[in-house]
Amino acid sequence: MKKSLINLSYLLLIPLGLIIYAKVLNGPFVFDDHAYIALNPWVKSLSNFIDVKGMRYAGDLSFALTYKFWALDPFGYHLINVLIHIVNSIIVFFLCGLILKTPLLKAKLSDERKVLWFSFCVSLIFLCHPIQTQAVAYISQRYTSLATLFYLASCSSYLKARLLRSEDKRHLHWYVTAFISAIFAMKTKEISFTLPFVVMILEFSLFSSDISFGKRIKFLAPILLTAIIIPLSLILPDVGITEGGNRAEELFRLRKLNEAASISRYQYLLTETTVIITYLRLMFLPVGQHFNYYYPLAESIFEPVVLLSFIVLSLFFISGIYLLFRSEKGWGRIAGLGMVWFFITLSVESSVIPIRDVINEHRMYLPAFGLIIAFFSGVFYLLESAIKRGSRLDAEKAVAIMLIIIAVPLSSASYMRNTVWGNKFLLYADEVKKNPLSVSPHMNIGIIYYERGQYNEAIGHFKEAERINPASVYVHRTLGKFYFHIGDMDKAMEEYRKIITLDPDREEYIEARYNLGVLYMKKGFFNMAEEEFRKVLEKNNNDKHAIKALEMISKQKANKAPFAVKESK
Repeated sequence: MKKSLINLSYLLLIPLGLIIYAKVLNGPFVFDDHAYIALNPWVKSLSNFIDVKGMRYAGDLSFALTYKFWALDPFGYHLINVLIHIVNSIIVFFLCGLILKTPLLKAKLSDERKVLWFSFCVSLIFLCHPIQTQAVAYISQRYTSLATLFYLASCSSYLKARLLRSEDKRHLHWYVTAFISAIFAMKTKEISFTLPFVVMILEFSLFSSDISFGKRIKFLAPILLTAIIIPLSLILPDVGITEGGNRAEELFRLRKLNEAASISRYQYLLTETTVIITYLRLMFLPVGQHFNYYYPLAESIFEPVVLLSFIVLSLFFISGIYLLFRSEKGWGRIAGLGMVWFFITLSVESSVIPIRDVINEHRMYLPAFGLIIAFFSGVFYLLESAIKRGSRLDAEKAVAIMLIIIAVPLSSASYMRNTVWGNKFLLYADEVKKNPLSVSPHMNIGIIYYERGQYNEAIGHFKEAERINPASVYVHRTLGKFYFHIGDMDKAMEEYRKIITLDPDREEYIEARYNLGVLYMKKGFFNMAEEEFRKVLEKNNNDKHAIKALEMISKQKANKAPFAVKESK
């Protein structure tokens, strides 16, 4: 490829990425950003990262480095996320070029300008597609975009190493880079578990058997061995978590294990067949995007939607396998590679491993690359076929016009979606509108109204959330605090009593007992308050707030002295 044309691609990708995502740069922390960053002491000191055993070590380290320079200013976190996305689009550009240069494709696709145009088309759509916005605009989903960076870098470096002859010492440098990138990918997010298998597919589908099977396996072995990193990280807890360690990571690990046991694998797999169809629809028609989709669990494969989805996906996957290994060595093979890439990279989160939220747009960040290369393989094949049939079509001009027709509306849609992500109220209001049957959007926008002093609007959303899920401890806890702070003690007590009856083993049970005790004290019911604080100590005999409250009650009874007690945990 001519360097001037490659540089031109940079000049287009970099500013376009900054323009599309400009609106999110001043966006606030939202959703899990608080747990993983704002309220996570682990990422606030680089000294915690001397030990590399953390499950998402690389992702957490990136947050710690961002904190070092920007503290809790969301701008810095957003800026890094946007830059990671732009870098990913550039790696995509080079990865496409390397794929087209492999031995089984180069003979048919040797034209340098064709390689450049194909690579640029794929990288541009990867950059500007709206389905990528959640992985970029949602700060804590840096785990996804950063894992993708290492994933793509590993694949690219492996191909580069294989394309260089063994006599060229640089091939070893590229191979080491592929191996190190694979390790970093594994230590960033669990989606990277599929990386060794994708590299193996790249090897056997793009390279002729110029070396023996045994030598190919030896070449692959180090990268294949990295597949054990993630299973070991999930099984083995991070030592020292309870003593000031990365509590957010340990809670995540335990949540994953609990989720795996909460939904049957069969039921989750059935549900994911319809979810994947939704992902495909969003790729080709990215409208109606939102954060928290309402998606009921499937019960049987014989449900019409599930059965139809299963048939469509089966045909799609079988077609991909056929094209990858049985088609002529040209655009068909690249299309097959893209289709297989899509299924494999999506498999960790959309197969048999249950996750509480069955659908999230950020899960398409890495798989989208496969669909994009499959799409443009078809486009370039059709253009070449038209030219072979005698058409006077100017292929480059046709590609440029088509790319403008596709990229402009996609970029505009991404910009508009990022406008929503850049404003917390717009984001939560959008969720309430699109997903009115979910508790979370009502609670989030209710809290914003409460912070603004718009109590009527706040209570309206809180009560709607309670109506949707009357057994939600989080809803009753929030309502209790709300009534407490506006001075309606009786209603606050009612909410705390509801929590007590729901689940005595949750941490919120202790908090509810304590707050109920405080309210009894405020009303002068000291014996009832004492009973509540003693029940707190039955659960946690070292609770300093309950101990202090009992001491105050004791002094009040003995000396009739005034008291001051912490209002709420």
